[in-house]
Amino acid sequence: MGSPPWPCASRARSGRGARRRRRACVRRPSEGGGMTPRMDRAAQRAALLELGAAVAEEMRAGQGGASASAVGDVLATLPQASLEIVGLIGREARRRRPDPHLVAALAFICGQALEMLRFGMERSDPAAAAMLDSVRGRLVAEARSDRADPAVLMLVTKQFAMAKLDIGDELRGAMGDILDEQADEAAEQGAGDLDMENHLVELARELGDDAFAIHLELAETASSFPVDHRLAMASFMLASDAAPVKDAALGWLFDPDPAVPPALCAALGEEAAAGRLDGTTLRRLVAARNWLGPAVRPGVDAVVRAARRRGGEPLPVASPHVEDLRVSGFDGAGAASAFALVRTGKRYAVASVLFKFGHGVRDAWVHRNLSRAEGDAQLDRVGAEIDLVPLSVPTLRRLLSHMLALNAADAPPPFGTIDVVEALGLGTVNPEAVDPGEMVAEILAAGEGAQDEAEVLADAAGWPARYGFMNSWFEDDAALDDLLAGRKGLSRARRVDLVLDRLVMPRRRRWGEMLAWMALMTADNDDGEEAGRFAVVAGAMLGERPAAEVPLLRAIADSTIAARRTQRA
Repeated sequence: MGSPPWPCASRARSGRGARRRRRACVRRPSEGGGMTPRMDRAAQRAALLELGAAVAEEMRAGQGGASASAVGDVLATLPQASLEIVGLIGREARRRRPDPHLVAALAFICGQALEMLRFGMERSDPAAAAMLDSVRGRLVAEARSDRADPAVLMLVTKQFAMAKLDIGDELRGAMGDILDEQADEAAEQGAGDLDMENHLVELARELGDDAFAIHLELAETASSFPVDHRLAMASFMLASDAAPVKDAALGWLFDPDPAVPPALCAALGEEAAAGRLDGTTLRRLVAARNWLGPAVRPGVDAVVRAARRRGGEPLPVASPHVEDLRVSGFDGAGAASAFALVRTGKRYAVASVLFKFGHGVRDAWVHRNLSRAEGDAQLDRVGAEIDLVPLSVPTLRRLLSHMLALNAADAPPPFGTIDVVEALGLGTVNPEAVDPGEMVAEILAAGEGAQDEAEVLADAAGWPARYGFMNSWFEDDAALDDLLAGRKGLSRARRVDLVLDRLVMPRRRRWGEMLAWMALMTADNDDGEEAGRFAVVAGAMLGERPAAEVPLLRAIADSTIAARRTQRA
């Protein structure tokens, strides 16, 4: 059969263990230890402070270490960490001489805890939803109190944005009131637009005049602001004399609030009509037009027409050379990441994009102005954490097009997606959903010979133990909890049957679609035989064949029961 491109399961460095840690942090309170609630909360605060102090020491040393890497493991044992860490940040920040490294360390831990809550929300865990409501409620009370510290509140709400969690309308309104009060005080003290312009120019300088980094920094902070405040910031950025700041304003076109993009288009239209829209912004508008919702596209078209009437033309991008392109396998949560090393002139860049089924492009970034050694080192660090295999540029384009089509039904892709497309020289990439059945047929037609279908389907039962990317292929959401609630007396075999019939079979198309993409990625590595085997099983999972004829489906159900048992242990 040859040597498969995908590493065996024994080499997997992420997956079931990582997802187990994520789930543990949002377990129901009744699953906690035997301490009283008061002692339990006190113990959790002490553990968080100890962890924060250790991470702060690593920050002082200017490098990450074992403590920062262990945050996820520690948080998995602290079910109320998200709530407690908010109080600890405020307490430290209000000291007469707060330790800035400890505040930063606690904020980092807060972000990790909130990200774990997001994982719980994505699996519809009611305990995660309840904890998130509690955290929001605590922050609202803090914002409405006489001792509210705007800097602390903005620091914490920024962690929400980084974890891709919404702070909620009530907290957003409270933050808006605080901003209005600050604006009034600044006006009384004579501070005005010049101070804001100087702040943005200084921020741009610190971020290397990178428009995408500038917008990301501002958007993470502004996500806690009401819409009118975000629009005011976008308008101010468009009026800036600093080109990087002005270019960064385009990022608000990707704001998830439906009121923001049309308003930005109106402001961009005024800039275009006045001949102030540069070729870089025009190029990016044209590239991203089809990524945006149907309500936004007419506004983009009007901006482009206005710019061209004033003689504007898209500024071309320097042609890059992709020297290394790798991808991870799709894990059980439906996520995979691609990483590229790109050369432009004498300098290098590392680009990455995170895909997730059901959502589309979830994250995208580019680290520029690197040496070859620095770029290689970044990819090597990633490769030490997750298994990667080579990927071709055409397959990446196809996957990106498919994921952008998913974004159209969920939320806009991140602004950084444009940065990745430009860095890799992908040109125009339009959303286009790929039919997995057609992809399977295409792979099988290009195969080197007919596969023994029955043999391949039977062999697939052992794939979760063979391939690292399948190490996390199991069901893990609230539906599983509901299904098995009150069924402790069932034998393991009966529980597997139940999960297979009620969860895996109704969701078989999702698993089949992921395997179809894995087949295409494998074909990229010139392993036509292995790609064909993946395609055979993917086709069976996408079809209507009974579970008994597709043993991989039962293997997923079996892995689900095994993972649940490990989680509860």
